Amino acid sequence: MFLGTANALFEGAVGLVSLILTILTFIAYRRTGLPNARFVISAFALNAIKSSIVAYSLYSEAVEHQAIELLDGAGDVVVIVLLVIPYFRRS
Repeated sequence: MFLGTANALFEGAVGLVSLILTILTFIAYRRTGLPNARFVISAFALNAIKSSIVAYSLYSEAVEHQAIELLDGAGDVVVIVLLVIPYFRRS
């Protein structure tokens, strides 16, 4: 039980940090207007949402483990793609 709670706390902390980074990146985007920042904002926002869902699922045990792993892995792939897209786009 403790391990599941610890995992949920760490996942929740990741979600909180991602939310803070989303806000900071959005502020930077408004100041600079760099279009590629939209992908980074989307990546941080998606990671915050994903981490919140995973943290809740781990804490409440409302969703079976395989579904959480699928959501977590698929979300990570999308976040990585969103973070890499600006490197391949021309501004």
